[in-house]
Amino acid sequence: MRHPHPVLWRAWLLCLLLIGLCLPSQASSLPPDTVRIHFHRDNADYSGWGLHLWGNDLQPSAQVSWTAPFAASGQDAFGVYFDVPIVPGGKTFGFVLHRGELKNVPNDQYWFLDQHGREFWVLENSATLFSQPPAVAPQPASGNGQGSFLPLWFWFGLASSSLVGLIWWRLQRRTLLAEQRLQEQMTLLTEARSELGRQMDAFHQSEQRLRQLSGSDDLTGLPTRAGLQQALAKVQSRARRHEAKVALIFIDLDNFKTINDSEGHAAGDAVLKTIASRFTELLRESDIVARIGGDEFVVLAEDVADERAVAGIARKLIAAACTPVPFDGREHQVGASVGIAIYPSDSNDAATLLKQADSAMYVAKHAGKGQFRFYAEAANQLCSKEMALDRRMPGLAERAELAIQLLPVQQLDNGQVVLQEAFLRWRQPEGDYLPARDFIHIAESNGQIIALGQWIIAQACQLAAAWSATDAQMAPAVAINLSLAQLQHRQLTTQVSQALQQSGLPAGRLVLEIPAAALREDGQLQINLYGLQAMGVQLALDKVDARTLTFAQLAGLPWRWIKLNAQGLRGSEAALHEQLWKSLLASTAASDAQLIATHIDSPALRAQVQQLACRYGEGYAIDTGTLLDPQLRG
Repeated sequence: MRHPHPVLWRAWLLCLLLIGLCLPSQASSLPPDTVRIHFHRDNADYSGWGLHLWGNDLQPSAQVSWTAPFAASGQDAFGVYFDVPIVPGGKTFGFVLHRGELKNVPNDQYWFLDQHGREFWVLENSATLFSQPPAVAPQPASGNGQGSFLPLWFWFGLASSSLVGLIWWRLQRRTLLAEQRLQEQMTLLTEARSELGRQMDAFHQSEQRLRQLSGSDDLTGLPTRAGLQQALAKVQSRARRHEAKVALIFIDLDNFKTINDSEGHAAGDAVLKTIASRFTELLRESDIVARIGGDEFVVLAEDVADERAVAGIARKLIAAACTPVPFDGREHQVGASVGIAIYPSDSNDAATLLKQADSAMYVAKHAGKGQFRFYAEAANQLCSKEMALDRRMPGLAERAELAIQLLPVQQLDNGQVVLQEAFLRWRQPEGDYLPARDFIHIAESNGQIIALGQWIIAQACQLAAAWSATDAQMAPAVAINLSLAQLQHRQLTTQVSQALQQSGLPAGRLVLEIPAAALREDGQLQINLYGLQAMGVQLALDKVDARTLTFAQLAGLPWRWIKLNAQGLRGSEAALHEQLWKSLLASTAASDAQLIATHIDSPALRAQVQQLACRYGEGYAIDTGTLLDPQLRG
């Protein structure tokens, strides 16, 4: 039998090579948990085209922004296609095909699993989502828009010729060895390609797991729903150990969709990033802010004191969201509806807490937006009263609704009044007076605390100046409580200086009470403290916990007064408090600082304080104080 000519052998191999090179590439099989979107343009120009995606059913790797769209995964005879990863069981998401500000269709489009399946086709300038590929002119797989496909008869003829040639060559003995060698090479190549595919799959899976573990939102940098769930588990564990309360605050932005649809996704992204930054800045470092959806945020606030404190946080969040966001020469306004659930009073289960806060948010939204609601109705009733106070608070001084309650600090051995502490009171329509503890936290959250503080500083200085004019030697000094918000205000020293100048009161006759929590702060607060010291004002350290106070803190400023709550001398820890009082009295004996025992509510407690050699005290067992009604002030 004649052996084939070497030229024919090379020609046959060349045919096989041409078939492999010329056949149009096909899209790979559809991976699991993936939706494939095919896109066709008649001019085959897909440069810069991509997907903007949103929805809770997307995997974190699919989170993109308007300026960084989801890129095409490949190209086939129809056009380009995008493999969008979704969570297991995902059923819907929204998308826009665009190149920069140019959209394929004007409106947002949505994919639904039960309607479109996991693979659908989109035509240029068409809003229809085809479940089967529509008829279009085939395009080259190279993606450059050049060249064309050879006709079907050519491929059929080439395949037939190759088949005949293959049969003919297989009849030749000398081709057997070459065919075996070729098969071995093809097997090795197939195995190599399979191994490479497995390694690439493993790499993508590892990358996806890392994203899920980090739980970071690409747009805002906040934790995602996955990150929130991990954080919530840790927060619950800490709260359970310390028997603390945790607030889960669900925030939904009002009117965000209007901005996103009318102004474009770039404006919407700018609003989300700005508001996320505001939320982070106004909360404590221990609090957690997460973005769990398009315009949905969740805040985890650890170790909250009570519902009143959480309501203050909610008000700050709403105010931050309502502040206009500047972008591209315009200001964009959104709002926020807030729902709150409390651990452990509402639930011990993380998933249930999230559902409860979500439910409360919808109640707030239906009530008129820009509001907050607790899941527990009792908390809502309390907040309803406080919201009424919040609405009435602006203009208190102008309406003459403010009063001052004076509570004297006496020298316990002879009854001489050395200080008159001035407390703020708010006269209600019913005629009773609301104590400051019931509305100061509202003033701190809505910003009215600065105006209220300025009013009482000015009024107290005028009172003390009048006392000094009557009897300069025996007249007591006047003391005023300052909140952390006032101490952090840049105009505090200016307000104090103006009040002293206008009243003519010497600076040494004014005592400003500083909460012990201020010792842990820095920045503007410390600047104000040293400014008040330089002015000659007396400083008193208030709300002191004798168990946590350190001598290093006392050495920081020349404190004239240190106030200790005498109630600690009762109960199971009375012996410990008594020893701490003795140590503190001994440490201040050589300085100008004097201790004041507060909250003395019985003669027995007064006697106990005097036995410890504490010289000064205040409380209802000593004097119930004097109310100065605003109608009687001149």
